[in-house]
Amino acid sequence: MEWWLLSVLCLTGLILLFLEVFIPSGGVLAIAAVLCIGYSIWELWIQDYQFLAVICVAFTVLYTVILFKLWVKKFGLKSKNSVSVPVSMAQILSEMTFVHREHWWANEGW
Repeated sequence: MEWWLLSVLCLTGLILLFLEVFIPSGGVLAIAAVLCIGYSIWELWIQDYQFLAVICVAFTVLYTVILFKLWVKKFGLKSKNSVSVPVSMAQILSEMTFVHREHWWANEGW
């Protein structure tokens, strides 16, 4: 394969990684992206385009970090300013049981 086709294959893998962030596919797009990127880098290395292979590796790592930060910012962790009260299932069940007992005792005359 020509070096420019392998570079396009690497870019295709990066586009598939981007799509995986916004289109949940159960990992199918991520696997296809890893295969595209991995094969293109491997072929570039074998065909004596080591400099271009290293550039593809560096760009892929940088791109993955940026995508992860974008994903965390868009979909991931919430900020500290958001109001949310964590309630465990044990608390909910114990309160439901307590209310049920109070209601039962009131009706039975205990």
